[in-house]
Amino acid sequence: MKVVKVDTKNKLKEFIIFPYKLYQNNPYWVPPLMIDAKKMAYGETPLFKKGPYQHILVKDENRALGRITFGIDEVFNKEKGVKEVYFTLFETVNDEKVVKLLFEEVEKFATQMGMASIKGPISPTNGDDFRGLLIDNFASPPSLLE
Repeated sequence: MKVVKVDTKNKLKEFIIFPYKLYQNNPYWVPPLMIDAKKMAYGETPLFKKGPYQHILVKDENRALGRITFGIDEVFNKEKGVKEVYFTLFETVNDEKVVKLLFEEVEKFATQMGMASIKGPISPTNGDDFRGLLIDNFASPPSLLE
C-alpha cells in the first residue's frame, strides 16, 4: 500500500469516484450529487477557501483503498486563537492499515504546519453533511434525529 497525493486530474477523478465504487453495492448509501462531489474536490467550498488543504488516497497496486482531505481553516484558527488541522471526506475500506496510513498523513501535515491538534470529521460546506462517521451498523437505512 502507498500514500498518493492527489495532484493530477486523473488522481482527482479517482478521489471523487472512490466512495461511489466503495458503496456501490450498499442499498443504504445515499450518494451526494456528482456535481457537488466535484465542487468539493475542486475546492469550491467555503472551508477549502480558508487555507491550505490536501486530498490524499491510499492505494494498492491497482485501486484506491481510502481517501481523506485535511487542511487548515486559517480564519477559524485566528478567530479562536487555536492551531488546529481539520479532516473531512474520509472514506476507507475496512482495513486498519489503510486508516493508519491516512491519519499518519494528517498528523505529518499538522506537525509540518506547527499545529497542535486535529479535529474532524467536519463539513467542507459548513453544513451538516460529512460531519458524521459511521463505524457500526452498516445494515440499516440512514436516519437523523431518532
